[in-house]
Amino acid sequence: MPYLPFLDMLRSYFDIKEGEREFIINKKIRERITRLDENLQDILSPLQEMLSLTVEDEQFLRLDRQYKRGKTFEAVRNLLIRESQNRPLVLAVEDLHWIDNASQELLTYLIGSLPSTAILLLLLYRPEYTHPWASKSNYSQIRVDQLSTGTSAELVQSILAEADVSTELRELVLARAGGNPFFVEEFIYSLLENGSIQRDNGNYILTAKPADIQVPDTVQGVISARMDRLDENLKRTMQVASVIGRDFAYSILETITGTQEELKSYLVDLQLLEFIYEKSLFPELEYIFKHALTQEVAYNSLLLKRRKKIHERIGEAIEILYPDRLEEFYEHLAFHYQKGESIDKAVDYLIKAGRKSFDRYALEEAHRFFIQAFEALLTKPERTRDDDLLLIDLVIEWAFVFYFRGDFRGLTDLLNANRELAESLDDRARYGMFLGWLGFTLFTRGYSKESYELLKKALELGEEIGDQRVIGYTCTWLTHTYLDLGLFDEAIAIGERAQEIFRSLEADHYIYFKSLIGIGQTYFMRGDAIKTYATGEALMDFGQRHTSIRSIVVGHVTMSWIYYMDGDFAAAAECCTRAIEVSADPFFTMVARMMLGICQVMNGQFQEGEDTLQEALSHMLTFGYEYLAPLTRFCMGFAAIARGQVSEALDTAEGTLRSLLEGGRKNHAVIIQANLGKVYMLLEGVVPFASQKAEEHVNATIELAREIGARKTMGEAYLDLGLLHSSKGENEQARECVSKSVQLFEQCGLENWLKQAREALEALG
Repeated sequence: MPYLPFLDMLRSYFDIKEGEREFIINKKIRERITRLDENLQDILSPLQEMLSLTVEDEQFLRLDRQYKRGKTFEAVRNLLIRESQNRPLVLAVEDLHWIDNASQELLTYLIGSLPSTAILLLLLYRPEYTHPWASKSNYSQIRVDQLSTGTSAELVQSILAEADVSTELRELVLARAGGNPFFVEEFIYSLLENGSIQRDNGNYILTAKPADIQVPDTVQGVISARMDRLDENLKRTMQVASVIGRDFAYSILETITGTQEELKSYLVDLQLLEFIYEKSLFPELEYIFKHALTQEVAYNSLLLKRRKKIHERIGEAIEILYPDRLEEFYEHLAFHYQKGESIDKAVDYLIKAGRKSFDRYALEEAHRFFIQAFEALLTKPERTRDDDLLLIDLVIEWAFVFYFRGDFRGLTDLLNANRELAESLDDRARYGMFLGWLGFTLFTRGYSKESYELLKKALELGEEIGDQRVIGYTCTWLTHTYLDLGLFDEAIAIGERAQEIFRSLEADHYIYFKSLIGIGQTYFMRGDAIKTYATGEALMDFGQRHTSIRSIVVGHVTMSWIYYMDGDFAAAAECCTRAIEVSADPFFTMVARMMLGICQVMNGQFQEGEDTLQEALSHMLTFGYEYLAPLTRFCMGFAAIARGQVSEALDTAEGTLRSLLEGGRKNHAVIIQANLGKVYMLLEGVVPFASQKAEEHVNATIELAREIGARKTMGEAYLDLGLLHSSKGENEQARECVSKSVQLFEQCGLENWLKQAREALEALG
């Protein structure tokens, strides 16, 4: 996406040296910016970073990536809206079909604020481009179709404005160009240059019969023919410029060609011939090809060997001209060194461009750059050990992008494909981090036993060399694996160890909030309402203090567990809704939606809950987050039973339970076991042997809950077992079971469940 005019203005403002800031144009810019907002830094810092300029605000630099992106979007919107209050604005974005994901997200954000502003946004794009804005009431489409015969004739006359156009010439142009305005222009210029058109007594006429005039049938062919007739110096200048890009800086072209006065003359001639235009004078002279096809034809006219050499020289020129501003050009340097096949430099700049995009939370762009760097390294001839070490470092760094994208299937494949290489390098720090990521990824795929083995090995490697980063991350991930295996004491102990590492090293926020999530989930499964609440408060507080959106999202979800534990499903759903409203990425939105769907189903909103869960499940299966899939499917089964699909739902639930138990996933197994018991109790008289099935599952729940320490679930199971005994007239056994449930709910601090248990006990006498 090209810089919008106001961004060009800001770039020029920041780029000027202190002593030159009194130029009138810069003074006006500064005055305009000063009027925008009382808190100027809130706008300038994110815009400076977006423009790859130095930001000195330390507080801004420490902000969470997602939060910084949000503030950047907000700053752009506020700047435009504030300026539109002074005068109406027209913003034009050309070549939208080439837009990157981050820029499209910015446009989507901006478009949401347009209805109440004096801003007209013009978006120019090819017909094949699709966007999400067509359904908006303030959107209108103006198609630019082929020119009609009459309009084409007017265009011909406009181009040859100095004299009238003969009928024969007009008909030739219209027949060959077919209503394509660019073809019309190029065709006429070609006829003028090859002498097929002459001016005679105030008219432009053909000098030969139309059938004898040899002109290519495509616009690319016409441009190529025009180039072939150029002076060799002009043609060479045009070719070199085309390698730089559709728009190109004079300074780069001058450095490559090694000319100055002659180059200026050549560029003037190319402008007169309508091959290029002058794009800007300030802060530096830039040109642009008249059309993307013009640049494409010039680029393709170069031999491959010559083209590669020019790409190399462009990269070198940028390094020479902008040594203090290279971050602005990481993407360009990566592109040119790739095309020049300087693999080492290409990989270096691709990785830097990926980091730059990731720091701005432009995940798709970061992912694309890392893919290119990985493939360049992987296919490099005669790879060295240093290359292999860099490749593994890249995979480990790239893993964060996969994680934030929520693509666990892709990450698993990447790690498995490179595990043998990582192990062969005999570098314990790298291999420990690599195994840690692989262990965590296997957990997300639902393989907790395998995850445990790899994470324990990674932890041992970290401890052998005292690498706190490896230890911190593996402890963080082990918190979740231990929880899933039903090892609650171990989960809390290892999670607290991760917390200590975070505090002692001031490590990145991920270790803190990810381990705290696991600790909170473990307290939830234990039925400890007070500690679960404290965990939710801590996550929310940490998120607010460190602008960590994910921590805030998970804080809301943790708060939903408090209400869910005590049976207040409506309040739990409200917390999940707040989490979804705050969330800034698909993965954590999916987690919040899954919990929301469960709350809706448990609250009797079966169709709404099933729809919500189906959406979450589709995301899980697409991106390989199978960890929550069994629980999601089971809860969808509740809705299916409400629709009368009893047999199918029960078979699915029983199969899911067996699969979880076989995989050692006792945490989710005990939840499904307990709820299966409740379902069979409700289906007595509908399903054969329902009462017997219910008792089997309730007893199995008590046994499993006691083994892993799930007190709240055990309390529910004892209450259910008491009701089953009561239904059979076994009052003594019923009172004994319900009394145990009262004791467990008192320990958990769950008032609603405690009230139900006491009422049941009173009813038993």
